[in-house]
Amino acid sequence: MTRALRTRHRRTMLALAVLLPGGVAVALAARPAAAPPAARAQLATPQAGAPRWQGRMHADRLALDAQLVDAGERLVLELALASEEPQPELLVYLARADADPADGPSEGSLLLGTLRPGERQRYPLPHATPAQQPTLLLYDLAHGRVAAQLAIGAGS
Repeated sequence: MTRALRTRHRRTMLALAVLLPGGVAVALAARPAAAPPAARAQLATPQAGAPRWQGRMHADRLALDAQLVDAGERLVLELALASEEPQPELLVYLARADADPADGPSEGSLLLGTLRPGERQRYPLPHATPAQQPTLLLYDLAHGRVAAQLAIGAGS
């Protein structure tokens, strides 16, 4: 390495040593504040009314209980998954009723989140769902297949 190159590297490293901590401090100061835990809990568990629809499905050693409840302005999908054997987290999709689930979620499907066995989870639905009577898909990303599907009935 030549003397000019060593000098350039030394100056660059000194400049980075001064500028990078300042940049990190500015970035940390500019980020939005996190919601307090009480507010997050209230958002995660909306007040549920009477179920508008209920469904149950058993397949591949999985048992899925689903219900659609009115939570004020929005509909909330409540899911409880039971499994006879350990399962990875499943991805929950809301797909069009006419979509073929054999290849997985179609392009128009909405990803609602992940579902872990043994827990009751709630998913607020958007005001515009993919179809009048959508299909609920549980996609097993680890195995690359649809683990379960359930048609959400009329009246949803």
